Amino acid sequence: MYDWLVIGGGIHGTYISNHLQKVAGFDAPKILVVDPHEKPLAVWDRCTSSTRMKYLRSPSEHNLDVGTSALKRYARAWSAENFKDQYDRPSLNLFNNHCRHVIAAEALADMRLKASALSIHPSANSYIIGTTSGAIESSRVIVSVGNADHLHYPEWTKALPEKAPLVHVFAPDSQSILNENRQQVVIVGAGISGAQLALALADQGDKNITLVHSKPLTKRRFDADPCWLEQRCLNQLRRKKNYNDRRKLVDAARHSGSLPDDVHRHLILATNDNLLKCREGIIVEATFDGAYIHLRFDDGTTQAADLVVLATGFQRGMHNSAFLQTAIENLQLRHTSCRSPILDEYLRWHRGLFVTGSLAELVVGPASRNIIGAKMAAQRISAAVLPKRHRFKEESYFYFQRRRA
Repeated sequence: MYDWLVIGGGIHGTYISNHLQKVAGFDAPKILVVDPHEKPLAVWDRCTSSTRMKYLRSPSEHNLDVGTSALKRYARAWSAENFKDQYDRPSLNLFNNHCRHVIAAEALADMRLKASALSIHPSANSYIIGTTSGAIESSRVIVSVGNADHLHYPEWTKALPEKAPLVHVFAPDSQSILNENRQQVVIVGAGISGAQLALALADQGDKNITLVHSKPLTKRRFDADPCWLEQRCLNQLRRKKNYNDRRKLVDAARHSGSLPDDVHRHLILATNDNLLKCREGIIVEATFDGAYIHLRFDDGTTQAADLVVLATGFQRGMHNSAFLQTAIENLQLRHTSCRSPILDEYLRWHRGLFVTGSLAELVVGPASRNIIGAKMAAQRISAAVLPKRHRFKEESYFYFQRRRA
């Protein structure tokens, strides 16, 4: 029997498995990460590659290792060009190399089982997890699954036939489709993912690129105010006893569709140089004539495209995976009307069952699904099971405050 079974081997699941052995002191052979992919961070690699990301939005302190300065120490042999602005945002290449270094140094891949979690049933003092590789028993379970397989498709896409040239940027086949010979490409969604992809395709110089955004382009250094990494903002969330009010507060705190300064600047320059077009408007209808998708906007105008790429993110709330549905039914788990788990302050959904990422947003706040959210979650979960004298104090995660402009 395992002490910990972590479901999901992305950034959150991989970081938490590292934290459990390196910080909380659990034996590595008693920790198992169940994930259906061949290697750790497979979905992260796919999504960041699809958007042609160059630099992370997070500062260097937000990394896969348990130490805040670990990435900077690792990067001493790298050039300064691998960091952006005063927050030392690392290049994707540097960040990924550091992740591989941590995974190898801490033998995190040895904790993995390639399988999908299907069901969960309570036992006397443990859980029995049904997987595609058989049943596994564990004292505690951490659900660290993201929404990467639950993409958001706008309502107007539902009228298009399956053969229409439309792809979500985070779909598994997006890379091959984006490499096809397409001339009139429309990217829908002007957050950082859509903007990075538009800039990368414009640099190729062989396509007419239009970036469609439903509201004015806005600049924000981060996708939520850094105060949400400190108690002064997190206390606002804690004081909200109504979960719908918590959801409204978290949603309002996230700067959805915003761009960091450098991406915004490059987008404006590319537009001024006629390398791409930015179009503000709301798509209300789409039709397909066998060759082109025709998009109709709320002002009555239309635009044709031989490829429409959706950069519209992921479904919100708790997705309808078979595992989560069986967990809710078998354990009688409570959730809000907006389909978010009702958790205690330690992210505990049930005795010995914890969650991280977007499932923990109503406790951890708007940074919950980010890299730093994994660190915040790991600290809370550890505090739930360690003796009181060994528990970690709540701290500020605003590590980069000293560099604030």
